[in-house]
Amino acid sequence: MDIGDPAYELAETKTDRQSEDSEAALKKLRENWAEYDLTIYTDGSTLSSNENGGAGIIFTTSPPEDPRILRTVSIPAGRWCSSHRAELKAVAFALEDEARDKNLRTIRVVQDSKAVLTRIENCNPTIPLASSEEKTILESLQKCHRNNCKVTFSWCQSHCGVKGNELADDAAKVETKENQNNVGILDTTAKAAIWRFTRREFVTKPLLRAIYGERGEQLNRVEERRLSRKDQVTVSRLRSGHHPDLRYWQNLINSEESTQCRGCEMGQETAEHVLLECPAVGPFTRGTLVTKGSMAKDHVSIIRVWNRWRTKVIGAGKVASQ
Repeated sequence: MDIGDPAYELAETKTDRQSEDSEAALKKLRENWAEYDLTIYTDGSTLSSNENGGAGIIFTTSPPEDPRILRTVSIPAGRWCSSHRAELKAVAFALEDEARDKNLRTIRVVQDSKAVLTRIENCNPTIPLASSEEKTILESLQKCHRNNCKVTFSWCQSHCGVKGNELADDAAKVETKENQNNVGILDTTAKAAIWRFTRREFVTKPLLRAIYGERGEQLNRVEERRLSRKDQVTVSRLRSGHHPDLRYWQNLINSEESTQCRGCEMGQETAEHVLLECPAVGPFTRGTLVTKGSMAKDHVSIIRVWNRWRTKVIGAGKVASQ
């Protein structure tokens, strides 16, 4: 066997994704349980919306309907973590742990996620790996092979009466309730968490909904690309609230800066205030904006209101020109 070829190695270790019928899956687990020195049930879980991931691993022997529990392990998967990565983390820990035992000859890993099994099957060390878990899994499989230990991956539908799978799920949920701020996360996971948080702001802040519509992710990108480069930058800055001309943003950088609006001196100088509330804009311009509806679909309105406000304030000598 060529250790350098993970696809071949995984085929040799018999990646066995069973029938989608839960009874058939359970029956198959019962039929050949005696072939394995060790059966490991793994599962992953998150608290809510990909937050606080946990991985559960149950090491067993004996039939699946009445397994002998050798060890139960719960490990944190990260403050921001998808259930998929938590599942991979559970498999990685199980294989890395048992690859050290040179006395084992057959190991079965039971998973309830076909997506995880497919990802393991497609792992390739010759291309950049998406996660450290995949690298650990491949290295552990190769180590098991050198120790003459055959690893079989089996699929089991979740919540279908397999005790080991249920216990792994419970073990994974234990860590979802713990503080995981010190657990590292992937760059891709961090980006996804930031995007989810940004979209959540549209649900919790009425002013943002008024500016960008009920669902902030549905932005009119086609129309935005028709703007000049300068106007595109302005729209993006105002959408995020981080325009360098806004006192609110300047205050975040230097807390000694006032946040009072220089156009009306009646509110905080935020993007929402300037675009929706500040009297310096004038009723005609804002009335046109409101009748046109969502500013997420009408970037011209954003630019028009912003330029009118900024021109009036600059004309009064209250801000420096860009």
